[in-house]
Amino acid sequence: MTKDCIYCKESKDVGLFNREHVIPQSMGRYDQNLVLDCVCKQCNDFFSASLDGILGRDSLEALLRFKYGLKSVSKLGELKGKRLVLKVPPDGGPWAGAQIELIGRDGEIIARPMTQIGFLNKTTGVFEFILFEELQKLGFVEREDLNSNNFRMLGSSDEELEKLRSLLEKAGWNPTIHGELPPPVDDAENVKSIEVEINYLIDRRMKRAIAKIAFNYFAYQVGVNGNAELLNDVSVQAVRSFVRDDSDPAFDPVAITDEPILDLDEKTRRHTDSHLVVLDWLFYRNGRKDLRVSVSLFNHLTYHVTFIPNFQPRPLPDLVVGHQFDFSYSPARCLELLIGAPA
Repeated sequence: MTKDCIYCKESKDVGLFNREHVIPQSMGRYDQNLVLDCVCKQCNDFFSASLDGILGRDSLEALLRFKYGLKSVSKLGELKGKRLVLKVPPDGGPWAGAQIELIGRDGEIIARPMTQIGFLNKTTGVFEFILFEELQKLGFVEREDLNSNNFRMLGSSDEELEKLRSLLEKAGWNPTIHGELPPPVDDAENVKSIEVEINYLIDRRMKRAIAKIAFNYFAYQVGVNGNAELLNDVSVQAVRSFVRDDSDPAFDPVAITDEPILDLDEKTRRHTDSHLVVLDWLFYRNGRKDLRVSVSLFNHLTYHVTFIPNFQPRPLPDLVVGHQFDFSYSPARCLELLIGAPA
């Protein structure tokens, strides 16, 4: 017996399929969870390696996993720094711009300076900090906009500071140390809090990771509501190809906003930290109707993923539904939201 995978579109033996969770398990495990049985193992493994890992380890949402207890703070070292960078804010004194890492200690999240050097940028007039790993490539030596006589070395130990000094000597910059500045985080006083500027990049792969959640939810709902034929719509297939094959659809399927999904929420005040996923319609004044799925992990940023722009049929299919993935309960629960139907 065979069936078709909704992502690779190949017909395969049913034994080559496994359970695909609408919300990745890195974002919590829920009673009465929404799962699909129409994603093949090959696609499931592909997504785990290429998209789900980014969402769980290298995104703003990855950091929020620790804030809300979905991941032990002892695992903070798993956070990667390509898309998520923490810095001392511009008003942070002499260390403004220095990069900070978070570590877990005794169940608390501790801010710790990374090993780096800040050079005065002659063009901008501010210090530009470069991490030790990047400094080892010695690319900074060729940069004429960096002042070799005005720099700040930052490390969490005397040994790390000595490594920085040796690296500068290797580059032929022979540093002269004029004094010390107070560190941005004084670990001796066991400071557990510091104001941190969070810089996060939402790139194409991150958009694909979110669009996969939306596509999973779309496939689940159109199947449950008897509208499975919508999966064959050319625009829906364009979103599928964007997620699975990184192809370019004729329209930009993912829009990002800080506007909340729930009407009772405000930008700066949310009533829940749960994940929210909603399938609904976006109505325009000119009569256009877009069929979309909105995803908000931790009810923070909202990602609107358009599946069928300018949808035409009359009457409209009854496809207005949403779910709340609430991890504040034990066990965590997946709950259906009550949403008003389109006018």
